[in-house]
Formats: sequence, structure tokens, C-alpha cells
Amino acid sequence: MWEKYIKLTSVNTVGDKIMKINKSIRKLIGASVLFIMLFSAFAGATSSMEIATEHTFMRNNSPEKLDGYTHTVMVEACTASWCPPCATAAAVMHDIYYSGEYDFYYVALVSDKNTYANQRCGELGVQYIPDYVFDGGYTRWVGSSGLPNAYTSRLDQCGARDVADIDMELDITWNGDAEMDIDLSVTNNEDSTYNGHIHVYVTEIESRWNTNSGQPYHFAMVGNYAFNQNVDIPAGDTSEHSTTWDGSQYGVGDLERDNVVIIATIFNRNNNYYSDETAAASFSDAPPELEIEVSSTIGGISSDITNAGEFDLSDVEWSISVTGGILHRINVSSEGIIENLAAGETVTVQTNETIFGLGKIDISATADLGIETRKGFVLGPFILLL
Repeated sequence: MWEKYIKLTSVNTVGDKIMKINKSIRKLIGASVLFIMLFSAFAGATSSMEIATEHTFMRNNSPEKLDGYTHTVMVEACTASWCPPCATAAAVMHDIYYSGEYDFYYVALVSDKNTYANQRCGELGVQYIPDYVFDGGYTRWVGSSGLPNAYTSRLDQCGARDVADIDMELDITWNGDAEMDIDLSVTNNEDSTYNGHIHVYVTEIESRWNTNSGQPYHFAMVGNYAFNQNVDIPAGDTSEHSTTWDGSQYGVGDLERDNVVIIATIFNRNNNYYSDETAAASFSDAPPELEIEVSSTIGGISSDITNAGEFDLSDVEWSISVTGGILHRINVSSEGIIENLAAGETVTVQTNETIFGLGKIDISATADLGIETRKGFVLGPFILLL
């Protein structure tokens, strides 16, 4: 029977304090690890690291703080795909996150799959897994016993911490082929200079790697950090950072746009590298709100596409198809891209072939993932929508 944690032997314990600056999520209290030999209730931590025997979903970029929370907590989940207790821990944390009851983000550091994640585990002084580190080491929990309370109590504990008044904002742009532009703004609302260290992780909502139970990890770090650096921000100032991150450089050129979440955290260099704030952004954070209205013209079909959301859109793909008529002789399709569609703006597109015939037709108009279908009747060039 597995103990509830496993000793981790394959992690380089770089243990430099400076490395504690990685991500912000509040609680990881090095929970004492009990060794109970036979039929232990201890289910899980593992080592390559030894086994310490024993998952829109996305909230907004700058979420409103929950009552009692001073900041968004950061959790770094040190784990390995071969570790049985790690599978239990991953499933529990996934459920806690999706409950929406706690203000936090978490990153799965799958040490046997990602060299950079393995290095971070070493920086955090991980010896047994699973080891869930909250807010850069303010508290942690090793093993898979005592869950979910061991995690939720630490989230609340970290959420109540006194932290520096820091705001973070992420702006991300998908360039295609696993390449993305990442812009980070960090604002210091304190009366004195803030000395911090930022980590920005690229993660997959549903990971390419599975836990020991065969279920996928969630929010697993892929490749290297987008940012991993010190920042010194004068009182009242904002520090701006921009980079282009290319997944193909790290063997993840198959990243899918809507499966990516960027998580940023800042650690306080003057306070044990504990995390003071965390933010996240995904390409599916704010799905486009598009309204489509189909109308007919002489010999054609048009579609009014309205951006009913709060944000400007770019590269909106549209299409119109018309099929049917006697002997199915009518088969017209048109497509294109609206380069820019401002919030509240309406753009009209239409078929670029003349529709002529007789009989009933099926009409389909799309804009990105939105679709409007209608039926009609054609008499010569005249089209009646039904």
C-alpha cells in the first residue's frame, strides 16, 4: 500500500532563497509527514522525488477578492506522473478550484515531464511529493491525507495574510502555431519602492500529461517561464514587461489556443519571497459575444454581425452557405475575415455569387463559433425567408 507521500530523489535541490520568487499562491505549510507502515490512512506522496507514501472556468484577469482575502493566492503543486498519492492530490485541488469558492490560481509542476518544473521543485526545497506550496512557501502541505481540508484551510490562511498593495494585469495575443505575445503590467500602490520577483507560467487547462490514475493534470506548466526576473518598482509606478513565447522552442508546438492559461505571480524579495499577488488570463476568458442576423437581398443573402461584447475583436471569421432548390441545384458559399470589429459595431457581409433558382433552401451564417440558420424559398432571384 502506498504511503500518502513519496520521497522525491530526482529533483535538484537548488534551494537558493532567490528561487523562492516563483509563483504566488498562498499556503503551503510543510505538513509533517507521518510514516505509518501497515494499512495507514496515509495515502500519498512520491519520489523521483521518492513517494511520500501514502481543475468559463477561468476567473477574470483581475478578480474581485473574496471576503477576507487580501490577494489572489498562488499554489504551486509539486508532483510527478508516476506518483499514486499525487493523483489523489491533483483531483482534490482540481475540484476545489472549480468550486469557485476560493480566490486562487494553481500550477501543476510535473517534475518528471518538464525540466523547468523540476527545477522549480528543487528551488522550493521539495523532498516528498505531492508537495503543495502556497504563496511561495508561506505554508505547504505534503502528502494526500487530510484533504480537502488541508488545502482549503491553507487557502484561507494565505488569503488573510497582510501583503503589499500590488496590482497585476496580463494581456495576451495568440499569434498561431503555439506562439503568443505576453504583456504584463505590475503596479506598486505602496508608498515606497517594491522589490519583487515575477514568474509567468504558460499552462494547459487540460494537460498533455496524465496522473498515475490516468486522468489528465490541469494547469500544468509547459516549457520555460515567459518571465522569471526581479523587478524594482518605485512607489506609485507601473512596471511593463513584454515578450513573445514560442512553444515550438520547448517541444510543445502543438499547443491549442483555447487550452492555454497564462498565470503570473509576484514574490516579495523583502518578505521571504512570499507571493503578494497573482493574476491569470486565457484566450477563452471572455468568449466573443457575437450576434448574427440573416436577411435577403435580390439574388443574395446577407448577414449582419454585431460585436455585443465589451471588448474589440479582430480576425473574426465568417461564412454564409445556401443550399437546396429543385434538384439541389443551388449551392452557394462565401467566407471571409473581418479584420477589426469594435465593441458594439455591426458589419454586414454577403454572398458573392448570385443566387437564382426555384424551391426551398437552407441558409447557414457563421461568425467564429456563432451560427444562425434559416430556411427560405427561392423564386428566380427573389428570396423569401421563412
